[in-house]
Amino acid sequence: MAKVALCLSGRFTNRFSSDAGSDGFSYLKNQLLDLQDVDVFLATRDVSNRERIEALYQPWIRRSEFQPPEVFESIFDSTGLANFAHRGPDSSRTCFNSAAFFYQRDLSLELCLDFAGEYATNYDYIVIARFDSGQIDRHNGRQGFSVSELPRTLDNFAGKVGVAAWNQFNEGMPDQWLVLSMEDAELWRGSFSRFVSNLQMNSDYLQWIQAGITDSDGDNEFSNEKFKFGARASSSTRGVERGLDNHLLLKYDLIQTGLYDRVVPGFDSHGIVQLIYTHYTYLDGLEVLIESQLRNLGTFEKTYVAINRIPDNSELSPGMRNFNINWILYEDSLAYTDRLGQILDSIEEEFVFFTHEDMPLLTSPKTDYLFEAHEQLANNSALSCARFIRVSPLHWPLVLERFGLRAFAKNPKFSKWQVTVQPTLWKTRHFLELVKSIPNLSVWDFELQASKGLSRHGRRALQPRFSGERRGKHHRDSIVFPYVATAIVKGHWNTAEYPELLDILSSCGISPSRRGQN
Repeated sequence: MAKVALCLSGRFTNRFSSDAGSDGFSYLKNQLLDLQDVDVFLATRDVSNRERIEALYQPWIRRSEFQPPEVFESIFDSTGLANFAHRGPDSSRTCFNSAAFFYQRDLSLELCLDFAGEYATNYDYIVIARFDSGQIDRHNGRQGFSVSELPRTLDNFAGKVGVAAWNQFNEGMPDQWLVLSMEDAELWRGSFSRFVSNLQMNSDYLQWIQAGITDSDGDNEFSNEKFKFGARASSSTRGVERGLDNHLLLKYDLIQTGLYDRVVPGFDSHGIVQLIYTHYTYLDGLEVLIESQLRNLGTFEKTYVAINRIPDNSELSPGMRNFNINWILYEDSLAYTDRLGQILDSIEEEFVFFTHEDMPLLTSPKTDYLFEAHEQLANNSALSCARFIRVSPLHWPLVLERFGLRAFAKNPKFSKWQVTVQPTLWKTRHFLELVKSIPNLSVWDFELQASKGLSRHGRRALQPRFSGERRGKHHRDSIVFPYVATAIVKGHWNTAEYPELLDILSSCGISPSRRGQN
């Protein structure tokens, strides 16, 4: 069990719900407080909710600071920020509110670090979060990414700076939560004073946004230059009047303090575990998949890797060694379907995200759409799985947004491709029953027979209502889970259909000549 400090700040309610803080406590209790050895430190000017806050967090509180609003108002007035006409992205994001956010967050961290120094306490992780953790995504419309939800597993942030997975790192960092080591927290303390300096006239920060924001593409704000393989752009600019942006200010602050290069994304996988099927001779493909996932998404709560021979630690890349892999050994002499049966017998969790090692991510998946599929499967006993690539004529995402449609629909009954050997979210028991009910088959024969078997069981599959650009002869890119389909074809890297693989391989230190290219 890790020793964790939870630094809470902000308002107990938010603009969407007066119960946001209470719901946030329930979420944090399930995700963190009940799982780790946690000390809580909190700073807020929301004195009207002091009794509610203390009643919930009292067993964990080590230090707290409840400052009346007028105390912060005097602090704000002394900064000189009120003299500048900084304009936020919308009317709710005023300079005063941003200053309060940075001040309270910094104060909660100061309380934590001062306590740790006085009592010689060492924390494995310091989690900096808001009272409404896990809540804003429920009220803020279809965003694509659940940025207020914390991962249950913190070990993947060892030596890193954890932030929420999303697709807008070009324009700034998600600021709902951070996970830091104690050493990095010491580097980051004092962020409020840097916030004040950054918004002064002619500051380095204001010159930075005018000259070109680090790792940003002026033509595509969603390209996630920070985590892309290959060369990065820094061409997005803003005027000084648009300098008041918490996400950009956080990004610049992480650059200032030297923490930016260690930033990695993470997400709450909602109880879904991952199963990667591979073979010992495809360890290079496994490395590419894991490295791409660490850049674009983070890790599921648990990852199983099914393999015919467990590699030595020396055969794994640093990213693979830090991925907390749970190995499942299968018998190489068995047919593909029997291997799957043997593997799935070892998995107790209700939902499993199944993929092969040669299907790495190209960019950030839309986690909220993944969770929509999860919810649909959980609420319908006749549904068995949701795949993330579409095989029938496509609809457009804008249609979904305009009419409020779900991202997934049932596969047409007439389709002979109900099941595909592609990234798929499965009910584990349905998947196991299916593979045990069909003949011993190779991977190439599995899709058609499994599709027939699913129909015989009276079950259905989901697929996305939309797809991206056509890729090669048979596939369109997945918008929900943008992966390579597939990276290795007939033993060679599929660089003809996916030229991006060359940058991915280069970043992993893998020469394409080791396999050759199609």
